Amino acid sequence: MKRKNQGFGKTPSISCWYKPVPENANPSEEEHPSVDDNSTDNPIDMQTDDQNIVASVEVSEQARVGSTTYERDPGKRQQIWELPLDKQEEARRFYISEGPFQPYMANYPHNEHRRRVQYSYFTNFSWLEYSLVKHHAYCLPCFLFTRKPNGRCGSDTFTIDGFLNWKKVNAGKNCAFLTHMGKDSNSAHNFSVRSFHSLKNSMTHIDKAIVQASAKMIGNARQRLKVTIDSIRWLTFQACAFRGHDESPGSINQGNFLELIKLLALYNKEVNEVVLQNAPRNAKYTSGEVQQEILQLLSRRVQKNIIEEIGTSKFCIMVDEARNESKKEQMALVIRFVNKEGFIKERFLDVIHVKDIVASTLKDAICAVLVDNNLNVQDIRGQGYDGASNMRGEWNGLKALILNECPYAYYVHCMAHQLQLALVAASREVPDVHNFFQHANFIINVVSASSKHNDELLAKQAIEIALLRSIATDRSVSQYSRGDVAGALKIVISFDFVFILHLMEKIMKITDVLCQILQKKSVDILNALNSVSNTKALIGKLREDGWEPLMEEVKSFSLKHEIDIPDLNNNLGTTLHHYKVDVFNVAIDQQVVELNNRFGVQSTELLTLCAYISNICSLVEKLLRLVITLPVSTATTERAFSAMKLIKTRLRNKMGDDFLRHYMIVYIGKELARKVTS
Repeated sequence: MKRKNQGFGKTPSISCWYKPVPENANPSEEEHPSVDDNSTDNPIDMQTDDQNIVASVEVSEQARVGSTTYERDPGKRQQIWELPLDKQEEARRFYISEGPFQPYMANYPHNEHRRRVQYSYFTNFSWLEYSLVKHHAYCLPCFLFTRKPNGRCGSDTFTIDGFLNWKKVNAGKNCAFLTHMGKDSNSAHNFSVRSFHSLKNSMTHIDKAIVQASAKMIGNARQRLKVTIDSIRWLTFQACAFRGHDESPGSINQGNFLELIKLLALYNKEVNEVVLQNAPRNAKYTSGEVQQEILQLLSRRVQKNIIEEIGTSKFCIMVDEARNESKKEQMALVIRFVNKEGFIKERFLDVIHVKDIVASTLKDAICAVLVDNNLNVQDIRGQGYDGASNMRGEWNGLKALILNECPYAYYVHCMAHQLQLALVAASREVPDVHNFFQHANFIINVVSASSKHNDELLAKQAIEIALLRSIATDRSVSQYSRGDVAGALKIVISFDFVFILHLMEKIMKITDVLCQILQKKSVDILNALNSVSNTKALIGKLREDGWEPLMEEVKSFSLKHEIDIPDLNNNLGTTLHHYKVDVFNVAIDQQVVELNNRFGVQSTELLTLCAYISNICSLVEKLLRLVITLPVSTATTERAFSAMKLIKTRLRNKMGDDFLRHYMIVYIGKELARKVTS
């Protein structure tokens, strides 16, 4: 009896278990069907941010960043959360810059179910990675931004264990890759992808945004600082005060510095956006400390430029001292040298407060300044001072102390000062000339005692004597003042006063030319001594040929102003003898005598020595440099103290020594300070 097949259908043939292969099929293709590109469940249509994850073309399995080596293969690399905190951000940036590890192979190895990965997966899922060691798939964004595994089943498949079940890839909506991605935009994978792109886009990342903001802040700060520097420099060049009495926001006048910045902001929108109220409270750059620091930096740059100008040249020092408005002793130091182009330069180097004017104190201060500016004391080839005993003393004077340090420092007494002393001494030796200057001083005091009289005199210089007569009879003037005016008038209309006035005018016209030459920075000692000789010759010529022209001018002036002229041709001839011999000749002779005494043996010896050496010395240029380096006068130091009077005034007498020092260096050295860029 035959048994029926219960519950079974037709027995299938063996051919039904195999699928026919087309003749043009590639035997290397995967046996199971690929993902249909036109299917609505196509994973590539469901991707969003994943499309922008660019795969790496490189297949190198290691890369080095700084001192750390990172594994590229996802099956070998260390987990992000296992790295030190300071290395995690570096690792993320490295793996993002390299992209997913997607090596290409002609034949990927099969798993135990005879299935394998397809290279097309990398195109459809740009976040996908493949390990050449484990032959598993991984997710790069999840690896980078997933925290330590929470123990849930499958939570670490695409980060630690790796995915290997290729059968579930082509399962339509149940595709393992789509399941990993999740339908919710806030899924773990999509969150990691957003984090991936956020860090990859350097322009939107927080630290790059901070860098960008910092760059703008730096630019604004530089603009603000430049305005401060330029304002300080301009105020210094004009010898103006910086601070105001009341710098509060409600003050009508906040001082020159703040008011100047306001003016600049008014005419420049870019400046207005970064200064004063628009500046951060902790970076306005307008405080007194900032002003002093910038002024100090400017002064140091000026000194640095001076040192660069000097280079390897020998130099001379010129020193003088004076008191400022606060009654403090200040010593000015000027350096004279020949620059690389062969021009004489006199540069104001520093001003130092000294506790006293003893020679040893001055010497220590000079050496300290030279050392501070990297100048060698042994390079001094000359020293110029005035005639004070503490300066030119043979044993304990500053000259002697400097010579002990540097025996080549030739001392030259300031010639401009010597000329002044010669003129004063010559005037005192002639009684009539001495009385003339006393009378002139008295007249000046009388006229300048009243501002009204002084203004009238300036407005009516052509009728000075008539003015004095009107003042003498003016009832509005006190009896005591009228007496002074009457005495001054009597002096002015006297023939003696007029005669000596014209005589001294002619003498001083000659000596003034010499005085101007001696005060020039470019004059050298040889030309100075030649100018002295020429001045002596001109004064001698005035003695020989100047009497007749002088008398003609005096008589003409006296007749014009109704001044009584004495009888010069009386029988005894004493009047003519008095004016010609006792006054004219003696005054001129005394000028020549004093010039010979003041510019005497030492200067003549130096001039003669230079003349002889220049003929036999082979190093002519070196000799000439040394000769013209020698100081002629200390006029530059005198000008420094004139500048000090402009800077430290009665209303600014609380100015500190350091501020005054830096201010004077920049003010006097404005030629070099202008070259300092902001």
